[in-house]
Amino acid sequence: MIKIKQNNIAFTIFEALVALNLLLIIIFSLSYLQLHIRQLAKKDFYFNLALQQLQNGKSIILAINNHEIKPQKYNLNNWNQDNANLLPKGHGIFKQQYLYLWWYSINDKWLCTNLKKKQNFSCLSLKL
Repeated sequence: MIKIKQNNIAFTIFEALVALNLLLIIIFSLSYLQLHIRQLAKKDFYFNLALQQLQNGKSIILAINNHEIKPQKYNLNNWNQDNANLLPKGHGIFKQQYLYLWWYSINDKWLCTNLKKKQNFSCLSLKL
C-alpha cells in the first residue's frame, strides 16, 4: 500500500477550497453583471418610451395648432393619461414653447432643463 503524506492531503484540500472560492466569486460577479444589465435595459426602455411619447405630444400640439384635430377631441390631458399608463409616474406639461415629460418622481421644469445630463435623471424636454 502507498502511504500518502498528511501534508499532501492538507494542501489538496486547501487547493480545492481556493478553487471553490474563486468559482463562487465568478458566479456572484456574473449575477451582479446580469442584474446591472437588466437595470440599464429597463432605464433604456423607459427613456425610449418617453422619447416616443414626447414626439407624440409634439404631434398633438402641432395638429391642434394647425386645426387638424379639435382640442375637445384629443388634448394634452389624454396625452398625460397615456404617459401615466406607459411610464412609472409619467407626467408631461407644455410651457413657453417647451414640452416636458417626467417619469418616476421628478416634476420640476428647472431640474429638467439644467440637470438632464445626469445619468439617472428621468426627464426630457423638447422645444416646439
